[in-house]
Amino acid sequence: MRSRVFAVALLLFLNSAHARPVYLAGQNARTQTRTLQGQEVLPLEGLVLLGVQVNQDRQTIELVFQNNRFVFKSGSGWEGATLPGLVFEQGKWYVPLAVLDALGFRALNNLPELLDYAALPVVVPAAQPVETAQTSPAPMLPEPVPNPEVPQVVLPQFQGIRHSVQIEEYTERTRIVLDLSAPTQYEVKDNKITLFATQGQNLAQAIAGSKGVKGIRVEQNAQGMRASLTLSRDAEFKVFPLQNPPRVVIDVFQFVRPVTPPFPNLSSLPAGVSYQKLGDLELLTFQRSQFQPKLTSGFLQGVETFVKQGQAVAGINGGYFDMKTGFPVDMVVKEGRLLFGGLEKRAAVGFTSSGDLMWGIPKARYTLSTPLGQERVNSVRSGPRDGWLTLFVGDGKNVVGGKNFVTLTVQDGVVTRVSTGAFKAAEGEITVTFQPEKHPILPTKVGATVGVSVAWTDESWLTARDVLAAGPMLVKDSQYAVNAVQEDFDTGASVWRPTRQVAFGTTGAGDYVFAYLKWGTPEDFARALLKAGLKQAMRLDSGTSATVFVSGGFLNRTWSRPVPNAILMVPRLTTAQK
Repeated sequence: MRSRVFAVALLLFLNSAHARPVYLAGQNARTQTRTLQGQEVLPLEGLVLLGVQVNQDRQTIELVFQNNRFVFKSGSGWEGATLPGLVFEQGKWYVPLAVLDALGFRALNNLPELLDYAALPVVVPAAQPVETAQTSPAPMLPEPVPNPEVPQVVLPQFQGIRHSVQIEEYTERTRIVLDLSAPTQYEVKDNKITLFATQGQNLAQAIAGSKGVKGIRVEQNAQGMRASLTLSRDAEFKVFPLQNPPRVVIDVFQFVRPVTPPFPNLSSLPAGVSYQKLGDLELLTFQRSQFQPKLTSGFLQGVETFVKQGQAVAGINGGYFDMKTGFPVDMVVKEGRLLFGGLEKRAAVGFTSSGDLMWGIPKARYTLSTPLGQERVNSVRSGPRDGWLTLFVGDGKNVVGGKNFVTLTVQDGVVTRVSTGAFKAAEGEITVTFQPEKHPILPTKVGATVGVSVAWTDESWLTARDVLAAGPMLVKDSQYAVNAVQEDFDTGASVWRPTRQVAFGTTGAGDYVFAYLKWGTPEDFARALLKAGLKQAMRLDSGTSATVFVSGGFLNRTWSRPVPNAILMVPRLTTAQK
């Protein structure tokens, strides 16, 4: 989880009109343009982030890149070059994009929403000298002062480290604050945070009282200052900026817990919830008149966290997932959006907005519609694949797109962004990635029309607001329903081994059930549920994922791993509340 890269830009000019982020070969350069005096410009300090050497004194600014060198003098303009003058605005200098062209930068993509330069700018001949008669004061400089002093670029200063430790439920949060004299751009890679163009004294500090982080070391390097964290094995962290005063905050999270999970306080079960123990089988039953199920999906986390976030009374873990990526391996539909495609051979449960349930093996695919025709999406995934048309609903964490691919961001049937490189899709953002030569009916321009819809083989599933696939089906219409062959389960694999088991189901009266079996096979589980009188039941991801949480405790007597989704039980909304 720590091997992730977050590129965060603290945009210094958020109120600028027609601002565009600047990229280098598809990578965010952490600076952006703005429009001043009718021309598009970059802040002088932004050129440093692009690799330009900036030298200045009180009267002169020198720009050096590869074999090109240009000198701008206050009051007389450029020495020996015909270029637009620098713009002086509110105590800062700005450089017209034409000057970047003269330095040798070549635009790969000059789009309304971004400006992408080649990684290795070409070398161009130096600009032609001009006659000495053209030495009148540059009109861009502030008036009436004829020779203003060139303001120095003041780099942000690293001023020190503060930290605090707080424990809430089973999570320890260690907050580390890097104090700065001014806002700066930063990048997070693995357990290192680089503060670009920042100066300060090297500092190493132990973090007392924290189980998640042992210490932090801040050192000067060629890019600025680099903060390195010494983390415990299971710790996770996030980084974000704060202002007034400027600072970069690092929150480190460490799961801290007793040896065994606490058991629920059965005396405090909410009204309408009952508990029953039948040998190794434990059941939580929720009256349909008071509760309804709700699917929740997100990053890997404990079921108890999903319960708290969803203001639910109880929760049970959901479907199978890839432990390396954290992505579900079978169908997940949330609020009508197909977040992950299905294997189309495993049992699933659907939830309508009124709490009705659907059981079966649904098949669904995204379809894209343009004025030139329709095309079916090959896969719901974040990573591109040669020849495939892929779609991903952003989660604010995973990167979409890549080199030699075009990625469209689609909102309400309209393309709002066209990207040719990799980027992190915002949460809920629909992105479509493809190769234009292999999918010619798809547009590559902002403003084009692209309809996005989910097509179900069985249209009755259109009424399902949420869908979760797992399996196998254990009980169907009060009958034993385990069929490993039909659902393509390998009974010799670990997924079928004797272990602790969980299932979601209903009683004959239609009430909802969370079921937990201390130990057994899917067949053992199905027979126990039949004996308990369940009408429907589907096994969920079991073994080390098996979790049932209610009234502050767990039915599972062994700690379980974090999961990407869960089924929650929430109070049923009244007609007035709906």
